[in-house]
Amino acid sequence: MKRLITGLSLISVLFGIMTLDYYFIYGSLSIYKEGMPIIPIFSDLLIWIFLIISVYELYSCYSKNGYSLFKTPLIIVAFAIYPVYFLLEFFKGWGVYGILLTIAVGIIIELIFFTFSNKEKTKINDLFAELSIFLYPVLLLSFAFIMSKLTSGIYFVTFATFLAVASDSFAYWVGSLLHKKFPKQLCPNISPKKTIVGGIGAIFGGIFSAMVFWLFFEVGGITSGANMNTIIANCNYKLFFEATEISQLWRSGLVYAAIGIIGCFISEI
Repeated sequence: MKRLITGLSLISVLFGIMTLDYYFIYGSLSIYKEGMPIIPIFSDLLIWIFLIISVYELYSCYSKNGYSLFKTPLIIVAFAIYPVYFLLEFFKGWGVYGILLTIAVGIIIELIFFTFSNKEKTKINDLFAELSIFLYPVLLLSFAFIMSKLTSGIYFVTFATFLAVASDSFAYWVGSLLHKKFPKQLCPNISPKKTIVGGIGAIFGGIFSAMVFWLFFEVGGITSGANMNTIIANCNYKLFFEATEISQLWRSGLVYAAIGIIGCFISEI
């Protein structure tokens, strides 16, 4: 029940973010004037929160396994990367350089700390462990800022997050329901409670989440009238294949199903 409540709460937050971004970008609460770069702030803030949490998680994992890491460079990069990106993107269109600059500064600070550290406590392995956090998750998650602006944060960020949440939730539900009949473990050394049958359930979760977005954006885009068409157009969403009726959307349905399956595997990994 706790897992269900958590999943439904996060899904509610996602749709709330979609609504806020839409009205602050395209609706009556729009803060953008013609010619201004459109940045989906609320979607980006969600990514930023995920990034900060991910940095903390990896720092904790390394620390629990005996690595000696410096907190200061990680804190600076995790909390500064989005403000720097946003300001440079909004005023100069240089958001990519803001991300790279922030990470570069973090690496320089890390090297300074390492150079003057006690070499009996801090080894070269500790340095590479901390540098790896700048790559994953910081750099990789930062790409989502760029992609949400180039495509649509309202669609892209919420879809990616919803797919991961649905896959995880279905894995938990199916695994909890069938683990006694099918107790074979998936990766016992990493997560002893995960079973193969739960992993199969995750695939259905990925497909389910993909079909929800297919129904909303593809089917909804050609069947729900002008208002829905306007919303989808404002999200910079275009149909995968040219279509005028539902019967022509089977190809995009297959594409979405494939995205759900591939996304599920990536999510589990």
